[in-house]
This record gives sequence, C-alpha cells and structure tokens, in this order.
Amino acid sequence: MSSQSNEGSDEVLERLYMGAMAAAKGGRLEEAAGMLDQMLAIDPNFPDAWWNLGTFRPQLGQHGPALSAWDIFRAMVPDDWLARPKVIQACQALGDMARRDRERDGLLALRRAGADPALSAEPRDLVAEEGGFFEFEIVGGL
Repeated sequence: MSSQSNEGSDEVLERLYMGAMAAAKGGRLEEAAGMLDQMLAIDPNFPDAWWNLGTFRPQLGQHGPALSAWDIFRAMVPDDWLARPKVIQACQALGDMARRDRERDGLLALRRAGADPALSAEPRDLVAEEGGFFEFEIVGGL
C-alpha cells in the first residue's frame, strides 16, 4: 500500500471517529456505533473506538456486541481495570452469572492488591465528578 493510500485511510478513519463522537454527543448513539463499526472494519487497532463502542452498545440494548467490544478492548489494553466493571455489567445483562462472578472476583482482587489508587478509592469518591461515574464518557481520539 502506498503512503498516499495510508494517508487517505487515516483521513477516513479520523472522519469516521470524529463523526461518531459528534453523533454520540448529539444523542445519536446508533449512528455513532455504526460509524465506529465502519471505522473498525477498516482498521481494528483503535482501543478508544472499542471503548466507545462498548459504552454505546448497552445503551442501545445490544449487550452481546458490547461484551464483544469490551473483550477486544481488554485484549488490546489488558491492564486497564476500568473496562472490567463494563464487562461485569454486560455479563449481568446477558445472564452470564458465572463470568460476571469471575470478573467481579478479579476486580476485587485487584482492589485488595492496591493495583491502582483510583480502584482502591471509596465508591463515593468515584461519583464525585460532574456527570457521575455511570454516564458514558467519550474517550481519546486518533
């Protein structure tokens, strides 16, 4: 592939990602998810896109695809414990209690081990930021 093709591809990826973020901010999550799907079909190596897709899908009632997005994200960024509660929520929604419990036990073990100061914070500390901890947050970029 020529560098000109790469540049064109990068522009397409950026346009899709920025379009998806604008759609999400405008409350058009289905449109946003569709744009992220298009982007990831071109190049699946964008953890931020997988994060956002995993966040948007459950709000559309699409828990299976959300769990798939979280699994891909975690394979790409294995040390990001923030994705684990999302996996737990998806497993709960899908009725996969065995995996939910394994993921929860793993998260609690990380907390007990002091793996991250934010993980060890009391839950009330996590909710203190504007917008609350449980609202979706658009992350990153290209």
